[in-house]
Amino acid sequence: MPTYVIGAKLTGNSTKGDQSFAQQVAAIGQVRQQYGGRLISAYVTFGRYDLLFIVEYPDQKSALAAVETNLAKGLFTLEVSEALALEDFLK
Repeated sequence: MPTYVIGAKLTGNSTKGDQSFAQQVAAIGQVRQQYGGRLISAYVTFGRYDLLFIVEYPDQKSALAAVETNLAKGLFTLEVSEALALEDFLK
């Protein structure tokens, strides 16, 4: 499955409403699973992004659908890069 690195920046809407931040992150995970994605790792970062996710999706169409679904919630802005393992790149 293709690997993607997703940088997420909070919009400020994340702390509003009745859901906790942990619940909002869990909801993002549910969307990922709905589109066949698998979380490899996730990090809170102190820099350009607030969160960084490394994920796999079956294909670009699934990845795009999941990203669009999560963007529609208005909690995060996202930047997505398809990634290739260094050893595969060097072949």
